[in-house]
Amino acid sequence: MGEQVSEESAQVRRVLESYDVRDRAEGGELSALTELAARLAGARAAVAEVGSEDGWESLSGPPAADLAGLVELASVPLRTPEGPEGPEGIVFGRLRVLGPEPGELDPAVLGHLDTVADSIVRVLELEVAARRLFDAEEAVARAGEQVVAVAGQIAHDLNNPLAAMAMSLEIARDQVDDTQPLLGSLLDRASGGAARMKRMT
Repeated sequence: MGEQVSEESAQVRRVLESYDVRDRAEGGELSALTELAARLAGARAAVAEVGSEDGWESLSGPPAADLAGLVELASVPLRTPEGPEGPEGIVFGRLRVLGPEPGELDPAVLGHLDTVADSIVRVLELEVAARRLFDAEEAVARAGEQVVAVAGQIAHDLNNPLAAMAMSLEIARDQVDDTQPLLGSLLDRASGGAARMKRMT
């Protein structure tokens, strides 16, 4: 039993690391979704929380001081989409709605809260995908910069021998007279090739 709890804790840690939920800026889609959950339930507040070694840590919602004196009306799990872990995914947090007095929520409202909880997870999944895309774009940009640098170095390395070759061909052409038309033609073609290569670099 202890090994299973330890493995589940390790899975939750991996999920939280992949979602990068620590030290999030307030606001945005998650705040809007927790506010929507409170409105749907007719509750005073809603909070999305993730599990940690210290208990529950707020992901989105009002500060803990604003929740003092409120009681939980419902709690809906935040779970990863189905995947290799199974069709249920991994529960890594919860969406809680809170009010001043105990009460029960209508089953239809609980269904809506499940939808909001799924939306919170989708936002986190989209943020992960966006970070991966950004990282891939940066890697491509760095690779492009490296290709440009290598091409510049190759062009520089080719320019010196090309200049020497062009100069040598010009000197050789000046030494050939009209009695050697084939040699002159070959030297002219070689000079033209060197000029074309020079323009490419």
